[in-house]
Amino acid sequence: MIGEVKNNAKFFARIVRVLALASFVLLFSGFSAYSQEPLYGYVKLNIDKGNLEGAKIIITENGKDWKNVSPSKARYEFDLDYGNEYLFTFTKPGYITKKIIFNTKVPGDRIAEGFVPFPFIVTLFKQYDDINTVVFNQPVGKIGFNLEVDDFDYDTDYTKSIQAALRVVEEQIEEKRKAEEKVEAAALKAAAEQAKAAEARKKKAEEEAKKKADAEAAAQVTARKKAEEEAKKKADAETTAQEAARKKAGEEAKKKAQEEAKALKTAAEQAKAEEARKKKAEEQAKKKADAETTAQEAARKKAGEETKDKVQAAEKAANAAAKEAAEDEKNKANAKSAADKAARKKAADESKAKAASKKAAEAEARRISSEEEKTADAAGTATEARDREEEAARNKGASEYDYNLVDKSVEKAEKKAAKQAKAAEDARRTAEKAKQEAEVKAKAALINSSTSSEGGASARHAARMKSAADARKRAAARAKLVTEQRTRLVDKGLPNERKVEFAERSNRKITKVIIRREGLITTYRKVEHAWGGIYYFREMENITKIVFDLETTL
Repeated sequence: MIGEVKNNAKFFARIVRVLALASFVLLFSGFSAYSQEPLYGYVKLNIDKGNLEGAKIIITENGKDWKNVSPSKARYEFDLDYGNEYLFTFTKPGYITKKIIFNTKVPGDRIAEGFVPFPFIVTLFKQYDDINTVVFNQPVGKIGFNLEVDDFDYDTDYTKSIQAALRVVEEQIEEKRKAEEKVEAAALKAAAEQAKAAEARKKKAEEEAKKKADAEAAAQVTARKKAEEEAKKKADAETTAQEAARKKAGEEAKKKAQEEAKALKTAAEQAKAEEARKKKAEEQAKKKADAETTAQEAARKKAGEETKDKVQAAEKAANAAAKEAAEDEKNKANAKSAADKAARKKAADESKAKAASKKAAEAEARRISSEEEKTADAAGTATEARDREEEAARNKGASEYDYNLVDKSVEKAEKKAAKQAKAAEDARRTAEKAKQEAEVKAKAALINSSTSSEGGASARHAARMKSAADARKRAAARAKLVTEQRTRLVDKGLPNERKVEFAERSNRKITKVIIRREGLITTYRKVEHAWGGIYYFREMENITKIVFDLETTL
């Protein structure tokens, strides 16, 4: 595990230090669109002397279940949202479980610049009952944003705190593994020796079997020759016997054929006689059937005539009954209509009588008043009485008209109600049809949504890969710009010079070597971490120890 941490740290230190001093270049680069992209990375899961069958990667986000993966291949890619803490747990039955914390909290203005994909490697070792692995209950590493390198890196202080305990357990596991390998090698050697002995026994058995087979083959050849001679003698005897049998069979067959011909002739004569008897019987049966058919036809004709008479009589009776019922209904309707008319007339007469009485009283009052004032108005009173009679007559006609108008209003209301009921039924059917069409459209929309989701996943993957490629291009451009800025051309007339400076910062020692060669000044750094990691740089570019030693020597 420590080796994995060192390798990952070297890989990321080489990239993040290039990005750190060139970050100002991207402030106006126009890549703000990538600020919304998640952090992309991947982990390579190795199973020591095993495969991925049964392995699981369990990821929590801020202490809550997030993903549970059964990887089918060693490389597993992931996208993490910024501002969270993720716990990766790697398990497999019979192997030691390991955990790594990945903290994605990053300064807001740094997210817009993007990050190079962050990979790390995890190897699971076999679990041994007599080795205490309690140290693996805590994470074996922590990854987070490092302000000094301006990128994600391992938490070296945390790694240092558990390094000794991890090394003890790993050494015990290595000893157990070597012991198992030794036992396995011995078992393989014993198995090889056993296989060699078995091969020798098999070869010897094959040689003995070959000798035995050769002897048996020779015996079989002798026996086969003897059997062939005996078979030939037997075949000759059988051929003679068969010839005699064929001759005898031919004579018997000839005799049998003659007997069968005689029997066929007899059978033909008998068949002819039978045919004559059958023909005679068919003629008699035909005559009898014709007679029966004639009788049945006469009976059917008679029955049809009787049935026709009965049907006509029944139809006549039914028509008479229907006519009588219709007349009864008509009489009932007429009676009801007459009764209704009489009732309406009676009500109208009563109303008219009341109106006439009231008007007569009013007229009498007016007459008395008129007589007191003018006795000469008698003629006017007679005229007024005649007007009242004409008005009463008009009131009578109006009363009957009102009843007819009421009947027509009732009929119109019934028709309107029926029309409204039909409209309601049509509306219900229209709503049902619209509901069915909506369900069909919803299903089609669901299918289109599923297809769009699959297309969206492919688009997101393509966008993620493009973002990683653009981040790598930006990192290369930043590295080039930093190198140009940090490498300065001075007067070539100055002599070559080598200057060394030392500094210690937060658990690491830095040796800076400044070289002036042919007027060109280049800065080299050697960074020694307290936990054991050593890295070499030319300006901000990661280099090997051999290159460092060669280029820092005048």
